[in-house]
Amino acid sequence: MHVVPRQPADSSNRASPWTRTPTTATTGGTPVRITWLGRVLQWLGISVLIVLLALLAYLVAKAFLLEEISETTTVRKVVESARDVDRVEALPFAIRKPTGDFLEEARRLYEAGHYSEAIVYLFSYQLVELDRRHLIRLAKGKTNRQYLRELRRQPRLAGILENTMIAFEDAFFGRKQLPAERFEACWRLLADFHASLEHSQRSAA
Repeated sequence: MHVVPRQPADSSNRASPWTRTPTTATTGGTPVRITWLGRVLQWLGISVLIVLLALLAYLVAKAFLLEEISETTTVRKVVESARDVDRVEALPFAIRKPTGDFLEEARRLYEAGHYSEAIVYLFSYQLVELDRRHLIRLAKGKTNRQYLRELRRQPRLAGILENTMIAFEDAFFGRKQLPAERFEACWRLLADFHASLEHSQRSAA
């Protein structure tokens, strides 16, 4: 007996696309997008870090400079105070050093009606300010007339100083009671005195 081998019923359909093992399609879109976003975030983080470090460095430098300026200012004040003591000692007359500056003391005495004392401090203030601006040189043994001669190139300042000086000498050396109107005539020239000081400084620069 001849036996014919039986063909599998679905042998012709083995290669059918319906029976193949499905393959998963891969696309590169999502990984690329994630990588790009990661780089952006990385650069953003680095940029923020750089900005923060720069800001920190700026704040440290600023604090250091402010401290240096403060120390320099303190030293200058100490030096200037020492120079003021020397200036007071170099005045051509003995005077009680006020708690504030000479101008404040002159104003206080003026408002209290003590014009003979006020003119002493007003004259002292003018001499010290002229010395500070290097327009005169205060020194022991010098006379008021010598200071006037040192101002010969500053006639306006010389005139103001001479006006105060004469009133001062009448009150201080002449022991005269200075009337209010005479002191006020000197006091009213203060604004002109300060303006002339500034003008002389600009001219010398």
